[in-house]
Amino acid sequence: MTKSTVNPEPIWLKKTELTNDSLFLVLRVRSNIKQVTVEDMDGKSHIEFEYDEAEIRYPVPEGVTSVADIQNLILADGTLISSKAATKKAWKDIHAKPIEDMRKIITPSVLEKTV
Repeated sequence: MTKSTVNPEPIWLKKTELTNDSLFLVLRVRSNIKQVTVEDMDGKSHIEFEYDEAEIRYPVPEGVTSVADIQNLILADGTLISSKAATKKAWKDIHAKPIEDMRKIITPSVLEKTV
């Protein structure tokens, strides 16, 4: 979980990437944004924000020719962008977990219920 003293934008355009054929947006997508009160070493409290963050490359369709078009694309596709970021984060979490721990979760009794 990432922490910040600044309220994060849910979708933030980090940069653009131009390849031979296409333009991609590199987006940072924040989810599960929570405002928390934190006490510092002096005993004073301040507000911070905690959130999950994933970075994705999002293809720009043909016909997008201006900054306004890109902003409209991000607004229009916000739900899809957030869904892709959540999937990427889930895959990262799965790959970060040791395989031995995952094997413990999958037991014969669990498999019998799903088949």
